[in-house]
Amino acid sequence: PNVVFDVWAPLFLGILGMSVHVVSLRLCKFFELLLPTNYVQYAFFMAVTALFGNVGYCGQYGVIVAILSGVAFLLCVMACLMGEGNIKVLQTKYWARSAHEERRTSSAGSVLGRSALEQDQSFRWSFG
Repeated sequence: PNVVFDVWAPLFLGILGMSVHVVSLRLCKFFELLLPTNYVQYAFFMAVTALFGNVGYCGQYGVIVAILSGVAFLLCVMACLMGEGNIKVLQTKYWARSAHEERRTSSAGSVLGRSALEQDQSFRWSFG
């Protein structure tokens, strides 16, 4: 167990960290349980990543990346204090296509009682 954790922890934390923002990288439904949904959880995740996924690897480069994760931790705390709610998700072609196909295949014709125009506009997120 120690060797497996030592070898695969950085890779697993990296994939998990990237799948927070890129939906198409979520490999299974188990990721939904592990992923943070707000900035408090994301700050905790960044602290765990800095301590257990960055510091002990690649010599001094691991320490530099851990400092970067620490800065991200502080930014998550600031976002939480400023009143931000959920974490932003990056829209990719795969995610947009799958969301559009799910809407087309729904038997009721609308998701949660919204019109087709509202559904099409709901998955186009603005980051500005």
